[in-house]
Amino acid sequence: MLEILLDCDGVLSDLHRHLIEILRLDIDPQTPKGYLFKDWVPAEQLKDAYGLMRAPQFWLTLPVIEGSVEGYQRLIDRNSKVTICTAPYHACPMWHDARIQWLKDNFNIRPDDIIFTNKKHLCGSVDRFIDDKLTNIQEFEQRNRNARAYLFTAPHNVAHIRTQRVDWDNIDRIF
Repeated sequence: MLEILLDCDGVLSDLHRHLIEILRLDIDPQTPKGYLFKDWVPAEQLKDAYGLMRAPQFWLTLPVIEGSVEGYQRLIDRNSKVTICTAPYHACPMWHDARIQWLKDNFNIRPDDIIFTNKKHLCGSVDRFIDDKLTNIQEFEQRNRNARAYLFTAPHNVAHIRTQRVDWDNIDRIF
């Protein structure tokens, strides 16, 4: 049985697309942009973005990444132990509860299978780690030499050249 550590935002949930749609930004969600939304949300709309993200409803209504529900199920069907590892958003007091509910509603994930931390590289003892943020992958690889880390392909990281990439269309390559 493979133990897999799986990121949420950018892998399961489409935070960038959600902001683009709610703020009605004239940006193609597939256009490469910075990982941090403050790098691509226009300065005059940043205050609105932060305001939206302080509300639990924002997090409860995140769209799922296309193919993620089926891809996650393929991991489960392959008898993998999947743990979600997600970085908390402290500016929203009810974020933790909203994230648990969102994962339950969209993927039927139990709270016991969720880790909340900004230090994902410290969550060792897994066979595979999947994240869309390059620095998380690099930190994890430095600390966990026996596990394989995969950069989940996303518009903000397509310029990074890596041999260990994955997306929901080819998730089976991690086995």
